[in-house]
Amino acid sequence: TPASSAGVALHYYVGIYGLWQWIVLAFIVAFFGTIGDLIQSKIKRQAAVKDSGSIMPGHGGIFDRMDSIIFAAPFAYLFFTILNYVS
Repeated sequence: TPASSAGVALHYYVGIYGLWQWIVLAFIVAFFGTIGDLIQSKIKRQAAVKDSGSIMPGHGGIFDRMDSIIFAAPFAYLFFTILNYVS
């Protein structure tokens, strides 16, 4: 899958954590990024708006471009915090 491929690439590029940690992180970011996108879409549907802003016309606004990262970043941070605390 693309998530595990990204984890393998990060392991060889950064090399701070082990291969399995990067693969798990890639799955966490892929999963929660998708959930963040779905939640943001639900918010827009409930508000009956097409775009969440006018700064980037045709792209849905800044919030629409950043929704995945905004939602996935705390889970990635939590994963790194747990990794550093346990090891």
